[in-house]
Amino acid sequence: MAASDTTDCAAIEPLLAAYALGDHDAEARALVDAHTHACESCRRTLAAYQTVAHMLPLGAPDAIPAPGLRAR
Repeated sequence: MAASDTTDCAAIEPLLAAYALGDHDAEARALVDAHTHACESCRRTLAAYQTVAHMLPLGAPDAIPAPGLRAR
């Protein structure tokens, strides 16, 4: 990996978790898309974050509101 690739990774890595959660604007998404297309390491990291992001809704039971909540 070239030095510029390492710098790119350092700039992209902080964006990967939010990207996996769908929490980026179009510009940031384009940066991550372009970088992960060329960088196997960041692509693997993103895949791991995406696996976790897909499992998040399964991690907590559904919340059941207290019986008198609407009356409050």
